[in-house]
Amino acid sequence: MKYVSTLGQSPSTDFRAALFRGLAPDGSLYVPERLPRLSESFIDTLPGRSFHDIVRTIGAVNVGAEHGLHGYDAISSEQILRWDPEWIVTGSAKGKSVETLQRLLDDPAVQLTTAARKGQILVLESHVFLPMSPFTVLLLDALSESIYPAPSKAGI
Repeated sequence: MKYVSTLGQSPSTDFRAALFRGLAPDGSLYVPERLPRLSESFIDTLPGRSFHDIVRTIGAVNVGAEHGLHGYDAISSEQILRWDPEWIVTGSAKGKSVETLQRLLDDPAVQLTTAARKGQILVLESHVFLPMSPFTVLLLDALSESIYPAPSKAGI
């Protein structure tokens, strides 16, 4: 999915670039070029949904929840290695996504996971994980775009 500026004076960009830039070059906000169509029944249930529920909705598995993790409990890198997830999705403080990703990539235990070997670590600013916020669509989009990337035109 592409993201466009609200003023329409900047080129469209992908999710990661929009997330890391924050504001478009024209000084406006980035918004999705198109919003995913979510059923009314799904939207009605968002206030009661957890991250785990949202992950299941897009067909993925929340390994932490499957192993008894609740909410925002701390996870050691040794636990992550034992679970060996295909993807690691985590939050970071505002403006610290790159540092958080680098810290994970530098961790010897994390380096041994399937997620790290395949380059499948997604770091999002923590505010996107808030239940029923304006960022809920960004969370759904980032997860689904990362887990199920669109096929490249070269591969067609």
